[in-house]
Amino acid sequence: MARERQKAEARTQSARVWSAEAVATWTVHRLLESGYKLATGREPPTARDRNVPLRRVLTWAAVSAAAVAVADVAADRFLLRTDSRVSASPGPVPVRSD
Repeated sequence: MARERQKAEARTQSARVWSAEAVATWTVHRLLESGYKLATGREPPTARDRNVPLRRVLTWAAVSAAAVAVADVAADRFLLRTDSRVSASPGPVPVRSD
């Protein structure tokens, strides 16, 4: 019974962390796109844009990937600090040997 509760808590914790990271990723991506549009007057480049220099595409990819990674870390740290139910490393669910 306790093992099932631990499994359920681990799933809930995982869903909470995943949700926070998804929201942070989406928000940062939208902010970056808006900032790029304001700064350049153009849509952000994609890998399929043949008219855009490769250097610009790679720079945009690196900047956006770094920003999303920072947002994920910030979301994790925020969740760790504000929610006592979330542990730093959930680890495996212990197995009882009865």
